[in-house]
Amino acid sequence: MQVIRVRTSQNVTIEYRLASLGDRLLAYLFDVLVIISYFILLSGINYMLDKTFNTELWDSTWITVGLIMPWFLYDLLCEVFMEGQSFGKKVMKIRVVRTDGEAVTLGNYLFRWLLGLVELRMMGGLLALFTIAIGGKGQRLGDMAAGTTVVYVGEGNMKLAMPAPSPTEDVLPQYPQAAQLTDADIALIKDVLYAFRRNGNRAVVEAAANKLLERFGLNSFNETNAFEFLKQVITDHNRLVK
Repeated sequence: MQVIRVRTSQNVTIEYRLASLGDRLLAYLFDVLVIISYFILLSGINYMLDKTFNTELWDSTWITVGLIMPWFLYDLLCEVFMEGQSFGKKVMKIRVVRTDGEAVTLGNYLFRWLLGLVELRMMGGLLALFTIAIGGKGQRLGDMAAGTTVVYVGEGNMKLAMPAPSPTEDVLPQYPQAAQLTDADIALIKDVLYAFRRNGNRAVVEAAANKLLERFGLNSFNETNAFEFLKQVITDHNRLVK
């Protein structure tokens, strides 16, 4: 099983399991079926229009272009609006992520899509499969250009490690109440931090921080933001319990 370790700007290391060749191939084939189904649907509509109104969808150049664009932009539109997934990737529980741990941007998706037109559309995916197979990070050329890769996001896919304190760091915990937390509580906090890294949802992080403050009987935390507070709570828990 191949994995990739990503260190975020918050100094949190996330370990992902890379999507296998089989995962990506099945996702690609499922996406091909989606596109084929789209054109079958268009053909059915065109047949009904021809029989009922004696006209066709393809009579207008602009309509034809408009109907072809979803196929042409399929990969780009899916990944932008489905947070790094297409319908095939969603079925296979895989997702596009950046190798530096930052959120994937429109520019990253655009690079993947542009080179994907060559790798996937023009060459039928053969070049992409070859590049992924010989590389060490599960990347096709589009991923290399965009600084991305594709990882498995199903249950148990990710390990999140907080930075260990340095020998010179004060080893006294800032929040002794962290010893009250169970392993399930810590796992939930890690999931919240991971979700924030994936979609930037600060509301969830702040809600978790407020819940912990209430549980600890505190009015506020010393850190600069809720994310840092949750990190510190995990660090203190590890010092006190392990």
